[in-house]
Amino acid sequence: MQVQENDFTGDGKKDELYIKFHLNIPPDRTVSSILLILSLDFQLKTICPLQMQSLALITKEFVIPPSELIFHGDLNFYQTTHLPCEWFNQDTKYNRSLFEIEKWESYMSIDHYLSDYFHREVTTEVRTINSRTYNGQTDSMTVQVHLRIPEMQIRYTPSILEEFKWAWPQYLSFVVIFHWFFNKVKEFIFTNRLLMSWKVQSWKTFE
Repeated sequence: MQVQENDFTGDGKKDELYIKFHLNIPPDRTVSSILLILSLDFQLKTICPLQMQSLALITKEFVIPPSELIFHGDLNFYQTTHLPCEWFNQDTKYNRSLFEIEKWESYMSIDHYLSDYFHREVTTEVRTINSRTYNGQTDSMTVQVHLRIPEMQIRYTPSILEEFKWAWPQYLSFVVIFHWFFNKVKEFIFTNRLLMSWKVQSWKTFE
């Protein structure tokens, strides 16, 4: 099995996850479909630190037993609610094993774990771009997966510090404009003597 993370842009961020492996198929068996479950360590390291164990699911059905599958897709971030945002506190709510062998019960099938995963507030999902199959010898099968990791949009609830960071330039610009306008009005009023005013001079003391 071959697993490789590629950084095509050289910015230190992973752009693609490449996986390749071979399956040996018994003579009395044929492959009619495939369900590939990839366990991922997903992390966000920017405004809202997050680390979780997630899945990438790839399904494919075959009319003719294949000898090779080449899959291209995008790994997307999916959320049903806004993320809590605390710069100095990493969210590890879902940073736990999705398949705990110690707690495996006879009544728990793979569908049970997938159902539990899909009920989470944040998950990862795979969007298919293109998949191609090749027919040939059916005693083995090669699977190649190319998962791009594009830029992702994250919805989050900003903290007080985050709100202040973005709000203070707006408040400051408003104060500057108000101060300039007030000085202009004051200058106009007193220059044109629209209000009666007196200059108060303190008494001079003579010795």
